[in-house]
This record gives sequence, structure tokens and C-alpha cells, in this order.
Amino acid sequence: MLYVKYQPYTGVSLTRKGLRTGRVMKRRHRLVEALFVNILKLDPKKVHALAHQVEHALTPEAEDALCRFLKIPEFSPHRGTFI
Repeated sequence: MLYVKYQPYTGVSLTRKGLRTGRVMKRRHRLVEALFVNILKLDPKKVHALAHQVEHALTPEAEDALCRFLKIPEFSPHRGTFI
């Protein structure tokens, strides 16, 4: 499984699998941020580092359940960006 590809004199870029994996991790990260801010009422300025740790532990089933629990949020409370 290659997530990145290297081309001499050009640099490194993500493969399709790398892009897909990155999108999944970003979505999980933002869902966890929404949980911490909207439900647990943690300080939005402090949730990024904690969410980064938790995102890696979520299974696809837990991700789906969290999304349903949060009523399918559209924005991350930390950055105001799309989930």
C-alpha cells in the first residue's frame, strides 16, 4: 500500500489511496472536534491536539455512529470548515 509517491527533482505527492486515507482522517478529526466542543463543551482552542490523538482510534463503525449522534454536523467548531 503506497500512500505517497516520489519523483526525483519533483518531490513527494499523495497517491489516490493516500488522498482517500487523508480525507477519512480529516473527517474523523473534525467529527471528534465537534463532539468535544458541542457535546462535552471543551474550549474550541484546545480540542485540536486532543482530536488528533482520538481520530486514529476510530473505526468506520464508530465514525458513522458519532456522525449520527452529532446529527450529521456540517462544520467543524474548531475551524469552521466543512466536515
